[in-house]
Amino acid sequence: MLYLLFTAGARRYALAAGSVVEVVPLLRLDPLPGAPPSVRGLFSYRGIPVAAVDVSVLSGGGEAPERMSTRIVIVSYSEAGGAIRLVGLLATSVTETVARSGKHEAPSRLNLPDAPWIESAFVVGDEVVPCVRVEAFLPVEIRALVDARSERPG
Repeated sequence: MLYLLFTAGARRYALAAGSVVEVVPLLRLDPLPGAPPSVRGLFSYRGIPVAAVDVSVLSGGGEAPERMSTRIVIVSYSEAGGAIRLVGLLATSVTETVARSGKHEAPSRLNLPDAPWIESAFVVGDEVVPCVRVEAFLPVEIRALVDARSERPG
């Protein structure tokens, strides 16, 4: 399986590349009143309002810096009813991929109640890299407010 590596706060994370729709530069974000601190706002992606979730905030590292290297990784996932939902992940250093295959390179499963968006981890070089679960980034209350459903853009 192929993973996209990115940085949030002081550490790197991995994201299954199959869920990535597109990586775009930091776009203008319109604040979403009442949203949790990790939801930095909404942006328009091909005419669809999409929530931008700051992974740095979720990881306890403060807000992602607004630099030229800051990107929004647009990802999709399926909801229980089959609808495809989009969410944007704010991250830095979105420049590397890593392939994992075979039972010795498979991610180890994790169950972290305070960080449900981390589902597993694997080793890259001498670093343990947590893998993220896309569908756990957007809180249920925000999903209800932001109905960003779409056919997966291609």
